[in-house]
Amino acid sequence: EEKDAPPPTQDEQPLVLTVDRDGTIRVNTTILSREEVGTRLPRMLAARRQQVLYVDAHDVVSYGKVVEAMDLARQGGARSIAMLTTKIVK
Repeated sequence: EEKDAPPPTQDEQPLVLTVDRDGTIRVNTTILSREEVGTRLPRMLAARRQQVLYVDAHDVVSYGKVVEAMDLARQGGARSIAMLTTKIVK
C-alpha cells in the first residue's frame, strides 16, 4: 500500500540554486564551491519533503555556466530541477 507524501509545509522554503554575476554558486544563502555541490546538496535535499531544486542565474551569466551548475546539481542527487520564472538574482 502506497501512501502519499504529506504536502510541503507553508514555511518550508524552496531550495534554490543560484549562479551569481561572478559565477558564485549558492543554494539559498549558502555559498558552495563546485566540489561542495556534490557533497552538501544531497543532505540539503534529504532534509526537505519537496525534492525539487529550483535554478536561477544572473542575466549576464552564460548559458554554459548555468548548464554546468545544473550538471553539478544532478551529480549531487537533484532529480527534479526547475527553472525559476521569476528572477530572484539581481
